[in-house]
Amino acid sequence: MKKANIAFPENNVFEDKIEDTSEYDPDQGARIASRFITEEMANQFFAMFWGRTDVYAKRGMNGGYFPQCDHRWNDRICPRQRGEKMRCEDCEHTKWTKLTVGKIVDHLAGYKEDGTDVIGVYPLLPDGICRFLVFDFDKFINRPCIGEGLVEGIFGRKALYIPDNKEFQPFDILVDFHKGYQEVKLKTAEAPVTSTEIAAFIRLCEMPENYPKILQGDHLQVENQIFDIINVEYHIPGTEKAVLHEQCASSPLYYP
Repeated sequence: MKKANIAFPENNVFEDKIEDTSEYDPDQGARIASRFITEEMANQFFAMFWGRTDVYAKRGMNGGYFPQCDHRWNDRICPRQRGEKMRCEDCEHTKWTKLTVGKIVDHLAGYKEDGTDVIGVYPLLPDGICRFLVFDFDKFINRPCIGEGLVEGIFGRKALYIPDNKEFQPFDILVDFHKGYQEVKLKTAEAPVTSTEIAAFIRLCEMPENYPKILQGDHLQVENQIFDIINVEYHIPGTEKAVLHEQCASSPLYYP
C-alpha cells in the first residue's frame, strides 16, 4: 500500500491499551455461556414433545430408528442377537427400555459422531392421546430454495396453462412460482453447483383429465407474462417442476 501511495493508519490496534471498558469487557471468557445440557433443559425440551416414556427408539449406525429392549444384546434371551429372524413384538422376552432424562440429555448433546445417541419418541400414548403434532413442510417448499415467491404461499399463484397443441384450450391452475429460483446440487468430490432459473412447481392434480401431463414446449402465463416450458423435472410425488423461459416483450400474450 505504501508503494501505491495509499494512505492507511499504521498503528497496531492490537497493541492499543483499553482504557474505556464501558463497551469492551476485558474478561471475555466470562461472557461465554455454559454449553452443558442440564436435566432441567432436557425436561423443558421433552415437555414440548411429550410422548411415551415406557419405550423409545434409537438411531442406528447406518440410519433408521429401532425400539430399544433391555434384552437386545443378551444372546441367551434375545433371538435376534442369536441371528434368528423375529420381530420384537412377537418375542416373549421383550422388555422395552424406558426413556430417562439422561438419554434426552445425550440426545441434545449429540456427542457421538455416528449419531447413535439420537433418539426418537413415540407421540401416541397408550390411551390414544397425542400431546403434540409435527408438520414436515420441507417436501413442499422447494429444497434447497432461495428465491422470490416464497412469501406468497405455496401453490398460491394463479396461472394460465397454455398447451402448445392448439387442439386443447388453455386452463387455469395454481402454481408455486419462482422467478429467481436457486437450486444447490451436491456432487461427490466436487464443489456444490448453484443454478438460478425461472421455475414453477405444479401439482399434477391441477391438470385436467383430458390433459394430465405437463409437457415441454407448452406455455405458462403468469399475470401479463408468458413463459415457455423448456424442461419438466420430477420434484416430489404428485408434483413436477417446470423450468421456464420468459418470452420477449414483443411476443403476443394470450387473453382467454
